Amino acid sequence: MSIFPNIIAARYSPRADWAFSVGTRATAAPKTNSSSSIALVDIAVGMRWLRDVAGVETIVLLGNSGGGSLMAAYQAEAIKPTLAETASGPLREALAALPQGQLYISLNAHPGRRKC
Repeated sequence: MSIFPNIIAARYSPRADWAFSVGTRATAAPKTNSSSSIALVDIAVGMRWLRDVAGVETIVLLGNSGGGSLMAAYQAEAIKPTLAETASGPLREALAALPQGQLYISLNAHPGRRKC
């Protein structure tokens, strides 16, 4: 189950450069730890698609605003998994095998979720 309704992959140049976008509006996802874990798995699915289907060799994780925090959390988990320890079943397996990005760029990132 994906929690992001707006996942877009688009070829943007004839040299086979690709962009993969995950919409991370604060209202798009429920506010639970489980949902955060699923968000990381959603990003991993897109990264695997870029590598395996589109043939992309270098993936740059770029996040703006809340997406900056999300991409930072993703890359941290890909480098040193910690969430898999508390998950179970397929989610545990997916969190333990997140592919790493080669670069990470954060724009206007903030330290946490907005207060509701």
